[in-house]
Amino acid sequence: MHGKLERALLAESYVRLHRDGDTDSLNGFVVGLSQSWVLLNALNVDTLTFNGFEAVRLADITRMTEPKSFIPRALRWRRERPQPMPDLLLEDILGLLSSANTAFALLTLHQEKIESETYHIGRVERLGRRKVTLAEIDSRANWKRTGKYRYEDITRVTLGDGYAAALWEVGAQGWRERRAQDQQDQEEKS
Repeated sequence: MHGKLERALLAESYVRLHRDGDTDSLNGFVVGLSQSWVLLNALNVDTLTFNGFEAVRLADITRMTEPKSFIPRALRWRRERPQPMPDLLLEDILGLLSSANTAFALLTLHQEKIESETYHIGRVERLGRRKVTLAEIDSRANWKRTGKYRYEDITRVTLGDGYAAALWEVGAQGWRERRAQDQQDQEEKS
């Protein structure tokens, strides 16, 4: 699989990634690759627009296809090109989450082997030995809770998509207020 993905990266090919279980296939262009993770510049095939990035665990990919479609020609005609890989560390999940938290306002964690339809959007608060602590934002752009998720259960990380960007635009002030309150609480403890 790694060799096919590497060829798609070098050729800038439009690909569809298929994975185990009840997960949807993912469409886009490979823009980054390591031995553990592949980074796809996600393509919405309904609107033919790029929509952020999907970091996908390589071990979960069962098949990669290069659909025979008009889509690459349409993108060229529109002068749309895949976005270059952001400054992300793809070697392991800790590097990915740490660098993603720096490069993007929000990230979305997927644990599709456990909860195929559920995801968690937020900011990394802490990277532990076995789990990430995520300050989570809900669908109303309110900062509600902190969740802990095991690294081994994370199958995909979504970055820079339109939904998360809109959530951040509405919820950023709440994040700043939360950070200020956390800092004040720390100072009072000292």
